[in-house]
Amino acid sequence: MLRIRAIASAVPERSDFHGVQAAERNFGYGHLLFPSAASALPRGKGRLDEEESLRLMPGSPAALPVAEAKLSHADLALQAVAALREQVAAEELAAVSHIVVASASLNQRINESVAGRVQHALGLDEALPFAVGQSGTAGAYNALPLIDSLVRLGGRVLLVATDKWLYPFFRAWGDLVAYGDGAAAMLLDGGDGGWGAIEAHAVHYGEAIANPWAHVPDRLADLLLPQALAAARAALDK
Repeated sequence: MLRIRAIASAVPERSDFHGVQAAERNFGYGHLLFPSAASALPRGKGRLDEEESLRLMPGSPAALPVAEAKLSHADLALQAVAALREQVAAEELAAVSHIVVASASLNQRINESVAGRVQHALGLDEALPFAVGQSGTAGAYNALPLIDSLVRLGGRVLLVATDKWLYPFFRAWGDLVAYGDGAAAMLLDGGDGGWGAIEAHAVHYGEAIANPWAHVPDRLADLLLPQALAAARAALDK
C-alpha cells in the first residue's frame, strides 16, 4: 500500500477550445515539423487532412485548462511542487529519496530535464530522479509499480505528473477525450496516517492502445472499455 502524505495541483485558467490539434506552436518543437521526425509524432505527420479533421473534431466546444505560451510543462511541474511544499514540513521533504516525473507530452524546452529541474528546485541533491515519459496518458499509472517497489525498500517518493500540449499534438479525440494542461504532485511512502492511500493499482494494454489512431473515437471507446474493466478487476483483486 502506498500512503499519500500530501497532494497538490497546478491547473491553468480554462478557455474555449474547438478543434483537434493544440494551437500553440513553440520554437523548441520546430524539429517535429521535419520529415525526419516522423517517428516522434503520434501519427507520423503533423498536419491533419480533411478526413481526419471531420473524424476527430469534437461535437461542441470544451472549456479546457490551457497554459500560457511562456509556461513549459516543467514550469507547471514546479508550480505543483511549490503548492505541495506549502503543505509539508521541510524535514519531510528533505527525506525524499526518489523523484518520479511522469508526462505524455514533450517538454517544449527540449534540452531540459524536468525531473532534474524539480530535484534542483527542492535542493534534493541526494534524491534519485526518474522520468517516465512518452507512454501516453498512462504515465502516472505506469510509474506506480516503480514507486511501489521503491517504497517497499523504505523509500519516500515525490511523484509529479505534468503535461502541456503543443502543436502538432492532439488536444481532442472527438467527444471521447480532451487534453488540458496542468500538473500534480504527490508525496508517497509506506508509513501510517497521512492524507490517504493507494491500496492497489493495475495497468492493462491491448491493440486499441497500441494503435488508437486507427479507430474513430466511438469505436476506440468500445475497444478501451474491456481493457478498463480488466484493469479495474485486477486492482480490486489485489
